[in-house]
Amino acid sequence: MELRVLRYFLLAAREENITKAAELLHITQPALSRQLMQLEQELNTKLFHRGQHSITLTDDGMPLKRRVQELVDLADKAEREFVRMPIQKRWGVLTQADSALAQQEYTVPEDLVDTPLLIAKRIQVQDTLRSWFGPQFESLKITGTYNLIYNAAAMV
Repeated sequence: MELRVLRYFLLAAREENITKAAELLHITQPALSRQLMQLEQELNTKLFHRGQHSITLTDDGMPLKRRVQELVDLADKAEREFVRMPIQKRWGVLTQADSALAQQEYTVPEDLVDTPLLIAKRIQVQDTLRSWFGPQFESLKITGTYNLIYNAAAMV
């Protein structure tokens, strides 16, 4: 059971609509439905009554929602209070093999300023990129966004 999936469960329960919850999470509706069904399988219980345009929690789903909210609140509190360890993240640029970028050992923001870019749709990723690019972020040639890296790779 992943915290991410539990957050999905909470949002779906709050919105009472899988499509709306998926939009807020910036994932596809089928992906969210699949995650929720896997959670139900993992817990061996039905969590939602599924209607034509809405969902409601089952009798098993209601107490789970309270417990999951407690877990998420605790995880958020721990994240705010724990000492941050220096983490070095490594990002990549997906490009065609014959691109000059493909020959470089590493990429700096200046390398991408005049390049048409596809970036992740997730706000957290965009915020990280905004931080890395600094003031140059506003002048990027962002031609589109994607939810799944596989889709971005196909477009490249």
